[in-house]
Amino acid sequence: RDQLELTFQGDFGLTPLSATLKGTVTVRVAPPQITSMAKTPNPFKIKVTGTNLQEGVRVFIEGTEWTVLKWKSSTQILLKGGTSLKTAVPKNAARRFRFLNPDGGEAVLVWQWP
Repeated sequence: RDQLELTFQGDFGLTPLSATLKGTVTVRVAPPQITSMAKTPNPFKIKVTGTNLQEGVRVFIEGTEWTVLKWKSSTQILLKGGTSLKTAVPKNAARRFRFLNPDGGEAVLVWQWP
């Protein structure tokens, strides 16, 4: 929520006109939607599929930003990192993922691989 104040002034003939409008502007953005996550082997990667994944999306694993990723399209990103990623997301351990778009839309999900 952002506060917005607009002031209009004008002079129409002999009668000056001015008005001030105040209000609140709420901007809603469409958040990313994650429909699936799957690990891929050699080297270890996680394929994320969904909708509204914007170029520049940021990913956090357990609150720590994961910067080794490739944005493929608005429906797919690839988390890369091989052994480091596998250490951050070990087998049979649920991890919290947060996907944050540049426009502020976000999605959170808990995921693990067997």
